[in-house]
Parts: sequence; structure tokens; C-alpha cells
Amino acid sequence: MKSIIKIKTIFTIAFLMFYTHSIQAQNYKILYEVKAKLGINKKVVKENFLLCINEHKSVFISNNKIVSDSLFKKYYKKISKANSNEIAMNANDPEMIVIDRYQPKIDFIVEKDFTKNKLRYQNKGFMSILQYTQKLPVLAWKLVDSTKIILNFKAQKATLYYKGRYYTAWYTTEIAVPEGPYKFWGLPGLILEIADSKNEYSFSIKGIEKSSFYPKKIFPKKMSLISLIKTTEKDYLNDFNNTYNANAVMGATAIIGQDPDEYARERVAKLKATRNNPIELE
Repeated sequence: MKSIIKIKTIFTIAFLMFYTHSIQAQNYKILYEVKAKLGINKKVVKENFLLCINEHKSVFISNNKIVSDSLFKKYYKKISKANSNEIAMNANDPEMIVIDRYQPKIDFIVEKDFTKNKLRYQNKGFMSILQYTQKLPVLAWKLVDSTKIILNFKAQKATLYYKGRYYTAWYTTEIAVPEGPYKFWGLPGLILEIADSKNEYSFSIKGIEKSSFYPKKIFPKKMSLISLIKTTEKDYLNDFNNTYNANAVMGATAIIGQDPDEYARERVAKLKATRNNPIELE
């Protein structure tokens, strides 16, 4: 067992050295379309994500998240100046309506730090944000002798089992960056497409350009309006499920004649049903 762990460690260090060398002076901004079936009995939702790569890190984040955060920051600054003693936000404010229009349907954010061999993950629970740090996963890819053309790039096939799902990926060595969407990485080139066998989660490249753009302040140390839960990869699913708590429901007396506690439980159950099919099942 010790020899296996040692081999994996040596492989990881060697691969990280190769990665750092391969992306020097190669900053990319890559657009993916993400399709996700977040709830078992719900329809697949679509969202555009950006994979931003610089010399040391990469981040995979919803484009809508970047836009909504920027708009909210300006709006919050404006109302803070206007109401120095008390900050009151109005959901009917035209600016808030625009911000709400850009709220992402798919909330996860993944940042890989290749100099520190770490990955940071964030996702939205119920009335909260969950966040953890883990080591970069060592993924057991299997290369397959099959090719196809994607965006004029020659793509090669690979398969993977990860966290309860079987994936098929297509990568290209024409872009010598061993990177990809979400937590996927470690192939001999950029991952252009990847999907699980049930097609509940898929990632498809839509465009790529060299760019130094990298979003700032992705992972706040604290939240001002909703709670920030710092967890671990091991405890994440349990902590995520625990956020769907009837005690967190406000306005439970909205329906006259119904028991408030019963109403709260029903409402939370309906909300949880929209998020009961996570990408990582294990």
C-alpha cells in the first residue's frame, strides 16, 4: 500500500511540473456550455461557464455569476451610500430585477491551484454558501483509440469513473494544457467535451481565446447577507443536505389556515427536490 501511495505522489509531482511548464505564457479563457440535471425528476438546465487559466491557477465559474456579482457590487455600494445607517434592498427595484435575471442556475465554482496542489470548491445550499479545499484529485483516465473533430481540433477519447459516475471525455493535444471543466484535468491536452453515461451532466466547449482575464474575489472569507459554511470534501454532501432545514424558511405563515411548521417542511422538501441529484454521488 505504501509503495502505491508513493507512486501516486511521484506521478502527481511530475505531472504538476509538466503542467506548470506547459502553461507558461499561455493564458486562456474558454467558454463551455454546461448541462445539468440538478433534480432527479427535473429537467436539464443549461448555463454558460468560463474556464480561465493563468500561469498558476484555473477557475471554472458561471458567466452569469461573474455578471451578477459585478452588478450587485455596484448596486450595494450605491444603496450603502444612500442609506448609511440602514441598508434596505427592494426586490422590485429595476436594478435588483436585472441582477436577479443573471442569477446562475448552476452554482458550483472550482478553482485549481497547481503550485499548491489544491482545489477549492464552492456551491450554493439553501440560504447559504458551502465551501471547502481538497487536494487536486488524481484521476484514473483510460485513453481510448478513437478520434473526432470538435471546433476544428482533432479530439481523442478517454474514459473515467469518478465519484459515482462514468464519464466519456474528448481532449486535444493541439492545445497542450492538461486542463478541463469542473474538477476534470490530467489528460495530455485540453478537455473539449465530457459527459457522464446518463448524460445528466455534460460540458461542451463553445469557444476559446488567449486572454489574461481572471475573476477576482471568487471565494469570500465571510458573507454579509447569507451564511458561509466552511466544510470538507468528506462532509460536503451531509452539510449540503442539512442546509435544507425548515427552520431556515421565512414567512411560513403565508398560507392562512395551514400549520406554519407543516408549510415550512413542505416548502423545503420541494426546494430540495430541485437539487437532489448532485454531480458527485459518492
